[in-house]
Amino acid sequence: MDTRLLAAWIRKTADKAERYSLRPVVGQSIASHEVESWELGKNADFGKLAEEMRDAAQLDANAVGSGTYAYAVCAMSAEHVVQRRIFRVFASDETEVVGPNEQANAAGVLAQLMRHVEARERLNTAGELRILDRFARLLDERDKRVTELENKHLEMLRLHEELSSRKHAREVEIIQTQASVEQKNKFVDKTLSLMPHAAAMMGFTAPAGDPEVAQLVEAIVKNEVNLDPILALLPPDAQLPLASIFKRYIDMKTKEKNGKVESNGSRN
Repeated sequence: MDTRLLAAWIRKTADKAERYSLRPVVGQSIASHEVESWELGKNADFGKLAEEMRDAAQLDANAVGSGTYAYAVCAMSAEHVVQRRIFRVFASDETEVVGPNEQANAAGVLAQLMRHVEARERLNTAGELRILDRFARLLDERDKRVTELENKHLEMLRLHEELSSRKHAREVEIIQTQASVEQKNKFVDKTLSLMPHAAAMMGFTAPAGDPEVAQLVEAIVKNEVNLDPILALLPPDAQLPLASIFKRYIDMKTKEKNGKVESNGSRN
């Protein structure tokens, strides 16, 4: 067999094939089991590869027995045959087995088939291991992505709870402020409604905004008018607002009086 033709064919199909498979030809069909397989590297020596294919076919033929045997070199891509090349070899009379040459028998053929099955199982196992490694990497990447998404979801929940708490606190603050304003308004309205009654009981008929009301307050402050009879005539919910007004007015007058005394002292 001229290995140069086989090397030229390998060079021609190298861009289409992932590996090359050597298989025996039985009758008119190519056997499914492999004699040997070769991976094609980047800097492959096509002539040397062709010689290795020829030698592998020769050894296989010699193991079967004398005669002419056909073998097919299949260019494989994704476990599919892209192209093939068939050649024949003549089994040599020499054998590696010590002893006289024998014709092919059932035991020899069975041993050869067992070797072929072993080689095929090794290739299948190697492919399965690569697939399992790929799946393991995909699972690791998926687990990392799931962990990242869980952390983002928990952070989003934490921010949502924090914003909800702030919103609730703000609403409570607004309600408290509104209640305080309403209470102050009620206090002022109650006070203004009580001032005319207090003035009428003291002999003043002027409205609450009249200066005479201020004279009444000054009279009470100077203890010229006793406040107890007035408070006794008022209901309990009206006594406290009226007394608070007079107390604030007394505190204001006291501060003004103390300020005048200090001013006179500084002048002297």
